[in-house]
Amino acid sequence: KIFEYACFTRFYEKILIFKKKTGRSFKEHIQKLRIEEACRLLISSNYKIYDISGLVGYKSETQFHKT
Repeated sequence: KIFEYACFTRFYEKILIFKKKTGRSFKEHIQKLRIEEACRLLISSNYKIYDISGLVGYKSETQFHKT
């Protein structure tokens, strides 16, 4: 139990440090990167939106649209 707690604590500390340095959560950071890449692909390629949603890591086009 102590080991599990220590690992969780270290992980949580890293999350807090990341948020402090970037001003956003790790999830928000990943979403921002995905959207930036999607915009780049929309402008510079002939891919359809449903193709781009998969290329940038979304499981479905619906999930992509919600973001």
